[in-house]
Amino acid sequence: MTEEDALSDEWEAPNKLFRKLIVKPGRVGKRPVHEASCQISVLSDEQGVIGLPEGVQAKALVIGHVASEVELILEGCMMTMNVGEVCDVFFNLPLNVTVPYTPKAAYLCGDSRQVDSATDSRVLRECKNEEADGPENRGPSEHPAVVTESYRVRIELESFESVPFVCDMAAADKWRYACRHKDEGSSMFSRKDYRWAFRHFSWAYKYVVSLEHDEGPEDVAAEAQMDVQDLKLKCLLNLAACQLHNYSYDYVVENCSLALEMTPAM
Repeated sequence: MTEEDALSDEWEAPNKLFRKLIVKPGRVGKRPVHEASCQISVLSDEQGVIGLPEGVQAKALVIGHVASEVELILEGCMMTMNVGEVCDVFFNLPLNVTVPYTPKAAYLCGDSRQVDSATDSRVLRECKNEEADGPENRGPSEHPAVVTESYRVRIELESFESVPFVCDMAAADKWRYACRHKDEGSSMFSRKDYRWAFRHFSWAYKYVVSLEHDEGPEDVAAEAQMDVQDLKLKCLLNLAACQLHNYSYDYVVENCSLALEMTPAM
């Protein structure tokens, strides 16, 4: 979202997931990014879609740690908001568009990046994991008609904890977030919440790939007792397990092949 968009009264997400109408502009400045802990106030929710108890307006969300379509909408909206901003958010549920489980990691595999080495080529190939829910990899193509319902909520971004972008994080923080996402993904997988488990595993994988490209990754990993390769292997296998449940067989094969490349020959 550009500064020009932020000054407009109305804005629609590029993926068409939601539309927001700014009721009161906030203080222009930094906006929440992944891992930011946000505090919002739900000023209006006549249909009760957010699910707060009666009389409760406060809701806390950590960007990248949502577990429902409603929270996914709120997350996307919060990342476009300034502190103090009040906006009406319009959306339909259940979601009727294909939603990537995780945003593109532009600092790792931007579309305009030129591949000029075997290493760059490998990184680009690995980053294809984020597109695993594409329609070409789906199983059954026929689905029963789903009736969507329109919703409107009014929220205010009261505050958020500022965190650096992934590419600017210290190695120890990347490792901590990677382990946290992996653990949360495992818990969700055990509850058969495969979609949200995939999102966590995907973010864990991104942190691991970013760690591999830090300066002196082996020295950093040894000093902090990080087994980066072991976590990367687990992420690949967990991603494949989620994709198997999503009928994304091509990506299952690709991720398992990457895992085999990391495993010494028996």
